[in-house]
Amino acid sequence: MFRLHDVSYAYGDSRTGQAALSHVSLDVPQGEFRWLLGPSGAGKSSLLSILSLEAQASAG
Repeated sequence: MFRLHDVSYAYGDSRTGQAALSHVSLDVPQGEFRWLLGPSGAGKSSLLSILSLEAQASAG
């Protein structure tokens, strides 16, 4: 099981910066996969950057 719980990320200062993710949670059971769909600016690339350890989450 892959579990992501209450992850937040902001560009710049975490208090005054632009929020890219706000309290995102995701559970993926073993052997399954999930797609990330959403409009431009929804935070898909930010989430993938956190998962690949290219960026550090502000919370979670």
